[in-house]
This record gives sequence, C-alpha cells and structure tokens, in this order.
Amino acid sequence: MAHKIRVDSVSPDLDGLDRDDKPSNTPNARSIGDTTLLGLSHAELLGIASGLLCVLGAMLPWVTVEFFGTYSRIGLEGDGVLTLIAGLIVAAVIYVGKGVEPILVRLGVPIGGLFVIGVSALNLMDISDRIADVSYGIAHVGPGLYITLISGFGILASGYWMYVSRR
Repeated sequence: MAHKIRVDSVSPDLDGLDRDDKPSNTPNARSIGDTTLLGLSHAELLGIASGLLCVLGAMLPWVTVEFFGTYSRIGLEGDGVLTLIAGLIVAAVIYVGKGVEPILVRLGVPIGGLFVIGVSALNLMDISDRIADVSYGIAHVGPGLYITLISGFGILASGYWMYVSRR
C-alpha cells in the first residue's frame, strides 16, 4: 500500500531552498549591491568607468576654432587638469574603498561628481559666450567638454547609487 503525503504539510523552504531553487542564504541577483566584474558592484563600475571617461574627456579638444586652419584647445591646457585629477581620484577612491563603507566613498564620490559637473558647466558657458563674440571664422565646443560633463553626471549617479545601496 502506497503512503500518502499531505501537500500542505510540506515546508515551502525545503533543504534551504526558496521558491526559485536558489540557496536562501545567497543575495538576490537583482539587488543593487550585486557584485560583478572584479568583485565590484554595478554602481562602483559605473563610478570607475565615469572617472576614467572624465580623464579621457580632459585629453580631448574642449574648443575648436576654424580660421585659416584649425586650432583646437584640449582640456589639459586649462581647467581640464582639474577634471582629470578629480576623475582619477574618484576612480581610485571607489576601487580602494570597495566593500567598506567609509565616509570618503559615501560623500567623496558625489562631491567629485558635482565638482566635475561644475567645472565643465562653467567652461561650457564661458566657451559658448566667447564663441558668440567671435566675428571671424567658425568656433564650436569640442567633444572633450561634453564627454567630461557627461562623466560628471555618471560619477554623481554612481555616488548616489552607492549611497542608496549601502543604506
């Protein structure tokens, strides 16, 4: 004679497995703090990538003037040095501070992002005003300044993401 087992008496958490057949002690794969490449979270990867993008943006032209030839001024010839240093510091702080919760990472990364955004926005406004005053040739904002500004928003977003994920 076969034994009958009551279905309602079976525990939904059999042998440490939850309903998705994953061990219940592992973190949810969709959580914000999920570790990925090199043991870094997505937020940390975004911050490091944005910091390195900031370095790249400082090395590209911030303004280009075409008048009897083309003259470009890269970011490192001006305030781009500040954004390059900020991008390197942010990337280093995130990488060195991974897995811990120091005040340097929680506040330093968003402040670094705001700094890069501020420097980039001020230069963008200044260059745009100067371009409007140019009565000869063609002048335009170079791609480096836009890349630096976008990287600043990426750094700020990663700082916020890291702050939210560690609460």
